[in-house]
Amino acid sequence: MRLGVLCTAALLTLGVGPIAGQDAGTTEVALFTQVGTADEVSGLESSSWGLGGLIGHYFVDNFALEAATGLSFTEDAAPRTGTGKWIPIRGRAIYSFPVRERARPFLGVGAVRNVYTGVVDGGDWGVSGLAGLKLYITESVAFRTDMSYDRVWAPFNEGATVGTETVDRHDNRVVTGGFSFGFGGTARDAGQDGVPHGG
Repeated sequence: MRLGVLCTAALLTLGVGPIAGQDAGTTEVALFTQVGTADEVSGLESSSWGLGGLIGHYFVDNFALEAATGLSFTEDAAPRTGTGKWIPIRGRAIYSFPVRERARPFLGVGAVRNVYTGVVDGGDWGVSGLAGLKLYITESVAFRTDMSYDRVWAPFNEGATVGTETVDRHDNRVVTGGFSFGFGGTARDAGQDGVPHGG
């Protein structure tokens, strides 16, 4: 609730202005906290908290390729016999929609590699979709939040029986919130007039 109020206030008070953080040539670095929801048939605790980061590069305005990873701490769903780590590693393409100067919703698609250690030791591959929003505080610093949805067709425990189900896929979700920072870019002052352009 409080986070939603702060985001709304930021959006209303930041005003409008050119955004260089998504120009062609810009490199984005982000740090975030995350909460992951593992599929109940994975045998892992449904929710887990952690930290993560990403790096991306805008090859043209508003279009980027990025790599993201995180570390979440989890445990057995039942019985709780130990703790472990869940490390999703994602590569994806994203497109940001310039609907407002300082508010940029974005969508992405790519692949995910999940690595599990501790409670279980294994890994699996899947496809990943992404939806999120960036609220720019300055031209190159933004609050960023997003949700990833991962579909894994050959999970690490494929064929196991959980309850009455035979495991043949996992559907995982991860929600993040943090800050992103843009570096470089080719359109910050294209007119050499001291006024940022592009974005």
